[in-house]
Amino acid sequence: FLQWTHGVYVITRDKRNISAKKILLNPSLIGLVIGIILFLLPVKLPALVNQGINEMAAVNGPLAMMILGAYLSQADFKKIFTDLQTYKVSLIRLIAAPLVTLLLLSLLPSSLNIVKMTALITVSTPVGTNAPVFGQMFDKDYVSATGYVSLSTILSVITMPLIILLASFLWKM
Repeated sequence: FLQWTHGVYVITRDKRNISAKKILLNPSLIGLVIGIILFLLPVKLPALVNQGINEMAAVNGPLAMMILGAYLSQADFKKIFTDLQTYKVSLIRLIAAPLVTLLLLSLLPSSLNIVKMTALITVSTPVGTNAPVFGQMFDKDYVSATGYVSLSTILSVITMPLIILLASFLWKM
């Protein structure tokens, strides 16, 4: 929902690109609704359908990497590693947001530590590959977005373990 509202607005700076039809009919929301319905109802899908879903799930990660690779082939690596804005985005995404989340989650009881850690790991991940996809979809600067994804992915190798280690120490896990 946020991708098709706030995300689209951040990329385009134009509220006219946000419509109820696009929000309600985007593949992510449709998949989410179907998934919730299947989870809540005692429906057993045929083996062939389950196998198809499992096969699609298996290609999800590699497909995202192939899309990122296609964008990276057009990127200026010198700009990625020398652009201050790229580091600023990575700092916010990989350090500021996880630390604020860590502090807020620390207010919850320790009985929820596994849920808290799951949420923290989610917030600590690098910029998603959907950023350049949306940039290109709306004819915006997808090359810079590719730089954000690339640099934040590289830096997350260091930041994610540190954030998780800090949370483990604070939450005594």
